[in-house]
Amino acid sequence: MALSYGSQGDEVKKLQKKLNEQGYNLVVDGIYGSQTQSAVKDYQKKNNLSVDGIVGSQTRGSLGYGTPKTTDTAVATKQNNTAAKQPARPTYTESQAVKDSSEAVKKWEVDKPGEYKGSYQEQIDTLLNQILNGEKFSYDVNADALYNQYKDKYIKQGQQAMQDTMGQAAALTGGYGSSYATTAGSQAYQSYLEQLNDIVPQLQEAAYKRYLQEKSGEREALSLLKNFDEMEYARHRDSVSDYWQEGEYLWDKLSDMSDDEWNKFLESSSQFNIDRDYEYKLSEFDYRKAMDALSQENQQQKRKASSEGGSVSSSKGEKTKKEMLELFAKGVYKYPQTYSEFAALTGYSGILTNEEFSKRKWYQEVYGGYKGYLVEMFKKYYMK
Repeated sequence: MALSYGSQGDEVKKLQKKLNEQGYNLVVDGIYGSQTQSAVKDYQKKNNLSVDGIVGSQTRGSLGYGTPKTTDTAVATKQNNTAAKQPARPTYTESQAVKDSSEAVKKWEVDKPGEYKGSYQEQIDTLLNQILNGEKFSYDVNADALYNQYKDKYIKQGQQAMQDTMGQAAALTGGYGSSYATTAGSQAYQSYLEQLNDIVPQLQEAAYKRYLQEKSGEREALSLLKNFDEMEYARHRDSVSDYWQEGEYLWDKLSDMSDDEWNKFLESSSQFNIDRDYEYKLSEFDYRKAMDALSQENQQQKRKASSEGGSVSSSKGEKTKKEMLELFAKGVYKYPQTYSEFAALTGYSGILTNEEFSKRKWYQEVYGGYKGYLVEMFKKYYMK
């Protein structure tokens, strides 16, 4: 027979003793209250058992004692058997499909594209700097290779003309040199040098055109590189867009799968809680019966003591209200959770209902909620 919240009797005492052997400091009173339930759940959690607070065959076996062959006292009623048959509380476990989808999202996050870094940027920067900060046009005639070619040509031609002129002049004088021949030769030579000087402006203009063509070529090259860079950046943007589209798909897939599984879990948990609420009400009913029986026992002892002309002390078996409050404080008995429970336990109905309490903000701040209010009112009116 399984034990759960509200059970009473020798089997509960045996359970409490077994739990104390495991290090729990419980009062061995034979009442399965909130402290015993907390100890059971903690033991189940530490020993990888179903954490439901129900002491069935598995929990008994783990604690080292078997299921009782006979029924316990009257409070261990039929609902305990029903509770033992209840399935374990549903737990949410991700399916392999959700795990795979989650891994795909993680991999997607790792593969995030980096910032754009164009492969043409260094060339663009170099060429742009050259265009903006390069040397301005200047012309050095002596450094012009074409000028030097003309120079060599005209000097040779001038020298040849000078020799020819001096030779012709010598022939006229019978083969003898003269100042006339020298002068005529120099004039012929100078004539070619003057032709060389006349071509310099043309050479300078040609050099300037080459300079302009070079600059134009640099600008065209820059424009071409920028076009390549723009195309490369467009491909990068496409890859980034594809990346985020893929991510959106993966996230939506994971979200849909997770939501579907989670909703199914919530549905099963909701049904489980409905079933547990029903069992709890049964246990609460047995608890109330036990409390009534205890109250009747005290009343009988009072009457007996009265008829015998004496008084009954707590040492003779009666639990005073003060002692009962101590048991409530220790968790052996459960404080009232609702207005109706309070009224049934105290016989007093003059406190606020939950609806009335909720309209008094100051009360909420003082008592920290309706349950706290019930506890304080119970301590107050239970002693009357």
